[in-house]
Amino acid sequence: LALQFRGRMGLKPEQLPGFAALATRFATLADPSTLKDQLLLAITERACMESRTTPRSREQFDEMIESGWRSCGRAIDEVMTLLDRVLAERHALLLVLEQPAPPAWRAAMEDVRAQASRLVPPDVLTSVPAEARRHLPRYLRGARMRLERLRGGGLDRDARGAEQVDRAWQRVTRAEGVGPLPPAAREELDAYRWMVEEFRIATFAQELRTPAPVSEKRLDEQWQRVIAAAR
Repeated sequence: LALQFRGRMGLKPEQLPGFAALATRFATLADPSTLKDQLLLAITERACMESRTTPRSREQFDEMIESGWRSCGRAIDEVMTLLDRVLAERHALLLVLEQPAPPAWRAAMEDVRAQASRLVPPDVLTSVPAEARRHLPRYLRGARMRLERLRGGGLDRDARGAEQVDRAWQRVTRAEGVGPLPPAAREELDAYRWMVEEFRIATFAQELRTPAPVSEKRLDEQWQRVIAAAR
């Protein structure tokens, strides 16, 4: 689909305004030569496929391409703007992580470093679902706020929150380690995985707010859905 869309549109990501600056920032994450293909796939997804059913005929496929053509300008702007914000928030977080810190902060800083790596992998535009990508700047900002609060003497509170978050996250780790899951269970696990990120916001950076209420009880309820779907 991406190749068809690129052919129909003559879309060349490397010729888009702002691409060079974006590629320079992206180089701190991954080989910038991979950015073109990631952008093409993400723009195609946003323009042609988001909130639409899979085409079942050539006519439906052509209509999807035509609709994508009409949405292409907005899709390009949204995808590139979001990636720029993600990279900026990631950079700001890494700067905090690079600052000297007391040994007592080590556990929190290692947890945040691992979180950042999961949130923004080298293939962020293709491996992170589109809906979750929209929230990445907020998740990264929340992680930075967590670290900044340590400087205000919030170590004990951070440790208590980290224990709650870790219990929730260990479920994801264990589930990922058992091998391929049925599609329905995979879908429920993905929902749970991103609920954990919202739980981090609720725990460490409440002022950033969450789109929906989240708590340990709600996480437990979603985890039961994972278990039920895996049976």
